[in-house]
Amino acid sequence: MDPQLDVVIPVYNEGSNILATLGALAKEVRTPTRVLICYDIDEDDTLPAVRTNPVAYAGLHVTFVRNPTRGAHGAVMAGFAASTAPIVVAYPADDDFNAGIIDRMVALAREGCDVVCASRFCPVARCRAVRR
Repeated sequence: MDPQLDVVIPVYNEGSNILATLGALAKEVRTPTRVLICYDIDEDDTLPAVRTNPVAYAGLHVTFVRNPTRGAHGAVMAGFAASTAPIVVAYPADDDFNAGIIDRMVALAREGCDVVCASRFCPVARCRAVRR
């Protein structure tokens, strides 16, 4: 599979949240997607939760990326560096309710937007394409 979208999820002991999030992504996102679980330490409880419950996110391609530094910023940057898809989205590990907007974000990027940012602070989704 050649993913058109890489979803970068930084994690730190998100074992109790990650399966609901992955399940929502598997159910809601139609764009060919790969999820990059970006973690700091091998003892992170997210890893066994994901590895031992593939039925919870059936059909979703998930891979693990080790953060060479520490913290959420380093994990996101490691995920971006490992990404090979033309579109990349950073996504929270505990967000199992917004997966339905990702395909719309992808569509906006394909329409020419250089940056697409979802925010609960914007009353209406807006996109302004910057052309070079």
